[in-house]
Amino acid sequence: MQITFICSNCQTNLEIDANNIGSDIECPSCSVVTTVPRQEPGPGTTIGGFYIRSLIGVGGMGNVFLATQLSMDRDVALKVLSAAVTRDPEDLERFMNEVRLTAKLEHQNIVSAYEAGEDAGYYYMAMAYVNGMPLDKRIQKNNNHRLEEKESLRITKKIALALSYAWNEHGMLHRDVKPENILLDAKGEPKLADFGLSRAHKQSKRITSHGAIMGTPNYMSPEQMDNLSNADKRSDIYSLGASLYQMLTGKIPFDDENDLKTFKLIAKESLPDPRKYNPKISLSCMILLEKMLARDPSNRYQMWNKVVSDLSLVLSGKGITTPRLSRGESVVDVVVLTKNKKNVSPIKKARRLPRVIKALVTTAVILSLVVLAIGWIKNNPDLRQKLLSKLNVEKKVKAEQKIDFTEVNDNRNIEADNVWNTLRMEALEAFKAGDANKSIDVLHSYNGEYIAEIKDRRDKLVAKLEKYIKKHNK
Repeated sequence: MQITFICSNCQTNLEIDANNIGSDIECPSCSVVTTVPRQEPGPGTTIGGFYIRSLIGVGGMGNVFLATQLSMDRDVALKVLSAAVTRDPEDLERFMNEVRLTAKLEHQNIVSAYEAGEDAGYYYMAMAYVNGMPLDKRIQKNNNHRLEEKESLRITKKIALALSYAWNEHGMLHRDVKPENILLDAKGEPKLADFGLSRAHKQSKRITSHGAIMGTPNYMSPEQMDNLSNADKRSDIYSLGASLYQMLTGKIPFDDENDLKTFKLIAKESLPDPRKYNPKISLSCMILLEKMLARDPSNRYQMWNKVVSDLSLVLSGKGITTPRLSRGESVVDVVVLTKNKKNVSPIKKARRLPRVIKALVTTAVILSLVVLAIGWIKNNPDLRQKLLSKLNVEKKVKAEQKIDFTEVNDNRNIEADNVWNTLRMEALEAFKAGDANKSIDVLHSYNGEYIAEIKDRRDKLVAKLEKYIKKHNK
């Protein structure tokens, strides 16, 4: 490793091999003898053929620098393990594990590894340099400190594909999926970085047996929080869901500065319904999110291909068939509207019987009167003709001036029906007030993201209104 330091006498920049640290050398400019100071790798240092230019990130195991690979004349992100970490054999093994695993990964949404090695006692790994910003900074930079649903889902889908590849092709987990580890390049393409906590599924669990907290608590699954060795692909699914929650709301999940308090929050508390912060989130997106963030891994998505499939459906504005979880089964406190079937006691049923009999008698009387009225009208031709003429006129008026806003809901999704019914009634009021155009605008405000059948009903009703406007504007 080459280090650079300044002569204390003439302020000349001197470059020398790190093996000379602590030795006395003569400055070539002023001939004054000076001692070579010990120096941590940093800007101006050359390590393993990589010239360090600037610091771009600080992590728990070391620093990440923007560097130039001298042999290839290209920018790289150089991760250098701190001297304190190399004294711990387990940390050193974990770092070398990262090197070996990351080198196997070749995916457009995973940061590529170029080279790794040791120089003058310092361990390093060179990776592709992503000229952009971490996702957490992108979220903070955006309006309302959150992203639009489509952008959030697009990023989530790309990272899901990367994690699916790592798992299906190499049996690898990430175990620290979070916005900080998702880098967006200049074109907005997301790339997953830092597989430092990952391990092959069949690899020994020894490196995590000492019980240290690994991963970022805010995004850790409940089972990962209890025991890191319990983590599997469903834990990565949870962490990606927690990252999606932050993208949609701008809120860090279970945010607390104290790790132990964060663990308690995850164990006992729930995240607020994200629509509290972002009312524009679609119902399909909510179903997806609560499924990814199920407390029990058995209630989560079990396979990455199903996660990717549902992400694609929600992105295209279609509904998903994934069943809803009951309230409390997900860490997200989503309000689920359900039909309450009330149990009626035998006593109440007995009390209803006289009312039923009374209603039946009343109906029979009315039917008898109707039959008598019909017979009387038939025996009076003049009256019959007048009534028919009036009825035809009323039918014509209704046909020209009325639009039927009534419909029967199938209640397959009560929440979606409730939203639709509210807008439909608002549209009806506008039509009654004589403003058919406003009625159409109200109906169009239903974006069709909940259920395709409701969208079809909306389109048919809008078509009737447009036909009505066209006819009456002639």
